[in-house]
Amino acid sequence: MHGYLPFVSRMLQTGSLGHDPFNSRLMLTGLGAQNFLNALMAAPLPKDHLHLLNEGIAIAILCFAAAGLAGRLGVSRLGATAAALVPLGVDFRFVNLSSTTTFAALLVALVSAMGAGESIRGKFRDRAAWIVLTGILLAGLCSQKSTAIPVAAIFVSVAVILRCIRERRLGAVIDGAGMALVAFVVLAPWMIWQYQSSGTPLYPLLGRGFHLSRYAALKNPPLPANMKSVLVGSMVLPLILLIIVLAAMVVRKIRDAISDRAFQVNIALLAAWVIALPAIYVATQTIEAWRYLLPVRTAGLILIVATCWRVGDHLAGQHGMRVGRQI
Repeated sequence: MHGYLPFVSRMLQTGSLGHDPFNSRLMLTGLGAQNFLNALMAAPLPKDHLHLLNEGIAIAILCFAAAGLAGRLGVSRLGATAAALVPLGVDFRFVNLSSTTTFAALLVALVSAMGAGESIRGKFRDRAAWIVLTGILLAGLCSQKSTAIPVAAIFVSVAVILRCIRERRLGAVIDGAGMALVAFVVLAPWMIWQYQSSGTPLYPLLGRGFHLSRYAALKNPPLPANMKSVLVGSMVLPLILLIIVLAAMVVRKIRDAISDRAFQVNIALLAAWVIALPAIYVATQTIEAWRYLLPVRTAGLILIVATCWRVGDHLAGQHGMRVGRQI
């Protein structure tokens, strides 16, 4: 756990992460992205400021990404400002320097990009550029932490399935396959390095490599009943929001206010939130599962705030038009 500082120092001195067998921290943080990010901060600033990338720069990026997502949904400037303020109300508690906030920023950017896909028509070049951009965001999200991979995979898969159902054609599947291919190409050099240094191209999905659990049976202590209740209770909010979104789809006034692609990304992100929590809990068997899903909760709340504001703007506009006609 104390490897964050020497890892960064070694990278700055040697220009490489280096082959470091039996280094659990490199495997547990996915593909080592955090070491690169920390090195960017340690290059111009003292090591005391390593936290700035997560709690400072990443928060700023997250706020701008939230405003961009709101703008993508057609929200007014005031609504986009409200969405940008949501991250400032989230308590990002850090047990270590894992990429929690950067994870949230990239997830919001990916949601925004996925929501824009359907509006891109015409030239193949525009479509290809959108697929490449989305694939790069997907790769960046997966590189932050191994627990981000299930969230990214579920979100993109559900969004593609919903679009296929609505359009009744396989164009969305082709786009999704293109995103996955771009993400794989971007991640491939890191995965090769991970295999050479740690014995697995992707921990733990493609093997445990030189992790201690490969050589000894490691079991986490059973969770106390109160912590199990906390984890179960964490699913209540996304389930309620998902039910509300599904119910809102049958209301004509709300359907007129929100585009189909906005409904799709709402359902896809909430589904990823609901499914990933028990999946990550089962995979990690730790009380830290709630912390791993904190970025998803943040992105979900930003999307819900922006969506609700869009509905409010639309209904307020309709009411103003009716009053104008009466006058």
